[in-house]
Amino acid sequence: MQANDKTILTYFRKRISCSCLDEKRKQYEGVKRTGICYNDECPLPGRFAELSSLLYCTGCNKVTHYCSAECEKVNWKYHKRQCADIA
Repeated sequence: MQANDKTILTYFRKRISCSCLDEKRKQYEGVKRTGICYNDECPLPGRFAELSSLLYCTGCNKVTHYCSAECEKVNWKYHKRQCADIA
């Protein structure tokens, strides 16, 4: 089970009042939400990291995120132009 599936399930549970989603919800308890590191060269498998541990670029107000300061530093030469356009 993936964390993205958990997000979709949560979305529908808020909008559909049906007990049929309760069993599926129990399957996803404990599954952590994940995000993707913006650095294409990130060493993590699939560039996935726990969402709560991701670092956000302060220049473009949380549009891009990284799994570590090292990934942010490596990607800065590519991201700085985009960051200026977004900010």
